[in-house]
Amino acid sequence: MKVRFAPPKIDRTNLDKKTVKVNQQVVIEVDVAGEEAPETTWFFNGQEIKNSETIKTAHSAHHTKLMLIPAKREMIGKYTIKAKNKSGEDEAEVEIVIRGKPGPPEGPLEIADITKK
Repeated sequence: MKVRFAPPKIDRTNLDKKTVKVNQQVVIEVDVAGEEAPETTWFFNGQEIKNSETIKTAHSAHHTKLMLIPAKREMIGKYTIKAKNKSGEDEAEVEIVIRGKPGPPEGPLEIADITKK
């Protein structure tokens, strides 16, 4: 017998910390259970993610996907997925770390705690 009303439940299997290099592709696929099929939304720094040239989201009835193509250093941080239906809601986070060459130093240089020895 199929359950008619079940709150969303995000499968956290693929939500471990991701570390990639600059310009690599990041794809996070997540299954979401629930009846009625939950509506899923991705957030970055509290802002809902809108599809752009480099960040895309895709949603189907019980599945959602986040794609960073290519990954840039400014995309480092925690991404939140929220799933909601009439029976409830669920929320989970994934941390993405993007490694690359550091940027140039920013000034002015402040000198402190110099002693004569």
